[in-house]
Amino acid sequence: MSKRRACSPRRDLVVEKSTDFVQFLEPILSTKKKEEIALCLVNIHEKIPESNIAAFLSPLVDQELDAYGCVLPPPLQQPDLAVSSKKSKSRKGDTA
Repeated sequence: MSKRRACSPRRDLVVEKSTDFVQFLEPILSTKKKEEIALCLVNIHEKIPESNIAAFLSPLVDQELDAYGCVLPPPLQQPDLAVSSKKSKSRKGDTA
């Protein structure tokens, strides 16, 4: 059995339960210790191809913002670059 396969159940546990783990430790640890653990967990998530780092961090950020009573505005709509580039090309053609 390869080392990668042997670590798979532990890896899956870390990926699946890391948010719960961090939320459990939130009231117990100092800010510095929480930062160190979060950094380690982010590094683990980044090394696992099937992991979604945004799915890991989003609930933690939401919880932190709720704790401070912060509300973020909805994200701004991004301009459709494909449409913008087509318009600019057609304008260049009009001047020729």
